[in-house]
Amino acid sequence: MALWRVCSSENLATADLSARWPSGTSQASITSGVVGNAILLSGASGGYLWYQHPTGHTSVWCAFDMKYTGAYSDGYTWLQFGDTSYKKVHLQIHSSHYMKAWRGPNSESCTNNYCNGTELGTGTFYISYDTWYHFQVEVTVDGSAGIVKTWINGVADLNLTSQNTQPTGGVATVTRINFWGGVGTYDNFVYGDASGSVNIHPPGVARVDAHVPVSPNGSDSEWTRSTGSDNWVLVDDAAASTGTGDYIESSAVGDQTSFHVEALKVAGGVMYGAQVTAYLSKVNAGPGLVKPYVLRGGTRYYGPEWAPSFGSWQFFQYVWDQDPAAGPGAWTETNFNNSEFGLERTA
Repeated sequence: MALWRVCSSENLATADLSARWPSGTSQASITSGVVGNAILLSGASGGYLWYQHPTGHTSVWCAFDMKYTGAYSDGYTWLQFGDTSYKKVHLQIHSSHYMKAWRGPNSESCTNNYCNGTELGTGTFYISYDTWYHFQVEVTVDGSAGIVKTWINGVADLNLTSQNTQPTGGVATVTRINFWGGVGTYDNFVYGDASGSVNIHPPGVARVDAHVPVSPNGSDSEWTRSTGSDNWVLVDDAAASTGTGDYIESSAVGDQTSFHVEALKVAGGVMYGAQVTAYLSKVNAGPGLVKPYVLRGGTRYYGPEWAPSFGSWQFFQYVWDQDPAAGPGAWTETNFNNSEFGLERTA
């Protein structure tokens, strides 16, 4: 895979953050963003968003929008690529308003996340306060062929190659990408790696739009409604924290439910992928597995199985880099708008 996950903040509420970012959040809240809502990290060093990927990769990337709204002390990590034991590469926004890249240090346990390590280079793009920027960052971990590249608003900044980006004792893979404090507002998160044949580098300046279910009901409607006669009405909440008092549920293996979603919000735009996000729970301790799918032309194209927990609600997401019903091939506005997205109970 190349795309790991995309996340729009436009419909999120503060109460949703710990569920959408289960690896870890602190001093995070919702504020106004580029489109709709965005995530505010506050606290000179304590606020953070952690994303933990289950599989390690040597070459990874991320893209996001950020507005830096408060001074940040030199030496504090801003964006970190690593694992649960080591920082491989981390970036800082220096008091000079330029970006710095560092290797390491070896330990993850740095007081107030104050850790420099070995400086690799300094960018030349001046980053102003209270201004939205689109950042793209690409990192390869290697003892001699490491890479750190950044783009700001599509303009190349850091371009570090043939670097040692592997701290002593650390493995050459990244499983965790962390945003740390300062006072900054974030939105339009995209994560990926260099495997596969598409989306192996950060996309150009792009955004992430949330598309909720809309009328009419989809072609598949075998899940049971908690109330009413329309499945889509029960799952079109803009934010999960608005409550789970209405829902759809499945009691039989093979049950399918599908939805039409809002039309592509940027007409004529280039699509880099489509992600299904579902908020799921089990009502008893028995079996219960679910697969997401894309439905078009009467054929379902499945993602991996998900395993919801008994007694607690969790977000699950899966990204199709390419349209599975087109070969696979690139997503188009027409094919997206003509697709349904659904879930099947598989166990």
